[in-house]
Amino acid sequence: MLYVIIILLLVAIVLWVMRVRHLKKLQKEKELINKLNPEVEAAFSDISYFFNYNHYITESERRSLESQYETLAMTVRPLLKSKAIESSPS
Repeated sequence: MLYVIIILLLVAIVLWVMRVRHLKKLQKEKELINKLNPEVEAAFSDISYFFNYNHYITESERRSLESQYETLAMTVRPLLKSKAIESSPS
């Protein structure tokens, strides 16, 4: 009986530690999203200029945008799969 209680206690501790780590990771992701938000908005503003009915984007413009925002895209891409994105600013 004592072994069962000890095992249950250990399982509870492991689950609690996992939950705390998950919450810390989620908080770091939220902070990163908030930090990147102005940069993402500026990127959308720049990019939206090229995608309208009065202008067709050229391959050189597309490559330039891709090069300009490559680092931002690499940073944001993993965050898009995160639960933190659901509570980020719109």
